[in-house]
Order: sequence, then structure tokens, then C-alpha cells
Amino acid sequence: MALARPALQAARRLAIRPVPSAILPAGGPLGRAAAKPYSPSRSRTACGQPAKKRKGETKTMSQVKVFRRNEMKFDPYGGPPGTGQIARLVGPELSKTMGVGIGTFDGCSIEWTVLYDEMIVVLEGKFRLVLKDEVIEATPGDVIWLPENTWLKYEGEKAVVCYTLYPVDWRTTKQGKK
Repeated sequence: MALARPALQAARRLAIRPVPSAILPAGGPLGRAAAKPYSPSRSRTACGQPAKKRKGETKTMSQVKVFRRNEMKFDPYGGPPGTGQIARLVGPELSKTMGVGIGTFDGCSIEWTVLYDEMIVVLEGKFRLVLKDEVIEATPGDVIWLPENTWLKYEGEKAVVCYTLYPVDWRTTKQGKK
């Protein structure tokens, strides 16, 4: 089916990543010559216009960063009793969208209401989330999804987790809504 002329023109303006020819229909993805291949130097908006640099933006957010466990700085989080620690790895200084960190929980119970969407991946030990009407027990390899405004208690025995959250700037976003 042929695309209407305005839609075809818009599609051609977009930076489209190349697709292996074995899975393309004859004549390319649009039934005609393929669009220009994706190029990071040709960043475009969804409407095909060149992306504008945000005011005050000085560095690219697409740089790869490796966090070595022996170089992570853990801060106390909750307790006593027990211990909880958190290493905040990705914040607003590295990402405009999501936050990432490592948490440890051993014999502690930390009450909180998440003010963001959160995903937790258990790396070591036994991790437990106490919710209003349920207790979730998780072991290495388990993944837990928590929607915004979930009341809970973080608990664990020698538990190490990796967490991600969205939005990364939840503190300023939530304060601005009050």
C-alpha cells in the first residue's frame, strides 16, 4: 500500500536506521528507494526537524559509562536495626530520563512511598517488599515493577539489588506539583 504524499515526505525526512535487506519488501521499507540511513550527527525530532540543543546543555547524554563495584560510594539508608546502603549511580547529571543505583538491605525495614516508577532486579541474597496487602519475596534474578505512589517497606537478608527509576528528577518534579 502506497503512503500518502505528505506521509511519505515526512518519512523520508526522518533518520531511519538501515534494516537488513533480507527482511525488507522489494524496493525498500516504503516500497521505493530506502530513506537516508541513521546518523547520530543528524539528530532529528519525531517530526523530522533537526533537533535543537537545549538551553544550558553542554554535554551529550549518550556517553557510555561503566560503574565498577569497588569504586561505588555507598551511603547509609535506613536502619538501625540492620543496615541499608545505597549507591546512586545515574542521576540528572548523566541522564535526562532515568535514575539507576545499587541498594543493600540486611536485617532492616525501610518504609517509603515511591514517588516515581521503579524497577528492582535482585542481584544477591533474599530481598523482600512488604506492601499493604502482600509480601513479595525475591531472590537473585527476580525482577519487581513498582508503579508510582506505591507504599512499601524495603527489607532483606544480605540482599543486593539494582534499581531503576523514572523520572530521574522526581524530587524537583514532585515539589513543583505541590
